[in-house]
Amino acid sequence: MDRRKWLQNAGLGGTAFLLSPLTGEAMTRFSLHNETSDKWINLGANENPYGPFPESRRLVKEYMKTANRYPTLKEELIQQISKKVNLEPEYIMLGAGSSEILGLATLLFLQNGGELLTATPTFRIWMNMARTLGATVNGIPLNKEKKHDLQKMEKSVHANTQMVYICNPNNPSGTEVDHDELVNFLRTVSKKSPILADEVYQDFSDAPSLARLTPEIPNMVVARSFSKIYGLAGMRIGYGIAHPDTIKKLQALQPWSGVSVTQLSLAAGLGALKDKKTFDFSMEKNRESLKITTDFLKERSIRFIPTKTNLLYFSLDRVPEDYLDRMKAQNIIVREVKEADGRWSRVSMGKPEEMKLFCKHLEAMLL
Repeated sequence: MDRRKWLQNAGLGGTAFLLSPLTGEAMTRFSLHNETSDKWINLGANENPYGPFPESRRLVKEYMKTANRYPTLKEELIQQISKKVNLEPEYIMLGAGSSEILGLATLLFLQNGGELLTATPTFRIWMNMARTLGATVNGIPLNKEKKHDLQKMEKSVHANTQMVYICNPNNPSGTEVDHDELVNFLRTVSKKSPILADEVYQDFSDAPSLARLTPEIPNMVVARSFSKIYGLAGMRIGYGIAHPDTIKKLQALQPWSGVSVTQLSLAAGLGALKDKKTFDFSMEKNRESLKITTDFLKERSIRFIPTKTNLLYFSLDRVPEDYLDRMKAQNIIVREVKEADGRWSRVSMGKPEEMKLFCKHLEAMLL
């Protein structure tokens, strides 16, 4: 299931719980309606609240004139991504969001079943595809800092492990593991199992991308996206990075490689990469919203997990059970996750004024 479907299954509506197949976790399920309406403040999907970058909009408008033709911008965008990740173009493929890359890697690595090793909680709904392929899912709980427990994960790899999934920075916790520790983990584990590294939130990180390891780790796929800081969640544009031999195997699973990405999505991606001014603006506004929210949580002594991403994970120990419904009554979309150590909320960073309003309504319901 792609990230868009995940949003639809966990967005806005009546209160019911979507039970995760991973131990100790549940996510509140909603039926999404009118999410794009001006009356809603959507703090549930980790999107850029300011919309597509101006240069993306300009290029989309320009290429709309030739949208009757099949896409022609694929190679140009791959060239630009190649410069961004400092790898040759043959290490890169495009997809309809990172979702397509995640799905293709799952199909490639788990086509004969086996075990998928992952953390919990993490981005997971697409794992239903793994089960459809006959695979089992082994979820290793995050540690007390809500980070991947790499030592336990490494010990859990065995002969039947056919894929290890790492979301770093992680969704929903917003945490990332020490880069050197993660690199050592990947170099060791890749000798036993293929790896799927989800770097959808990598643009917010100060650490290097794992993409640089793909020449030496041929059985690793890195998934990236334009859906977060670049403001293109609705355009469905992402890319995968892997050894050229693995890229060829992934592309062989597509009926027509690269054409799942439209001409307009390609244009939007090109514009996003060129518009550094808006990128910097979006990052600065994200930091401002994070400060507003974390300052509020600190002042009220509410536990939260430090993050640099565009999402924040905080404890609902002092928040009533009807948190989601009460936020919904204020036209605010948020998320709730149930873990073994209690209830948590994952809130996306909206505009600063939206976060002030969120904090105001949260304060009104504190126990």
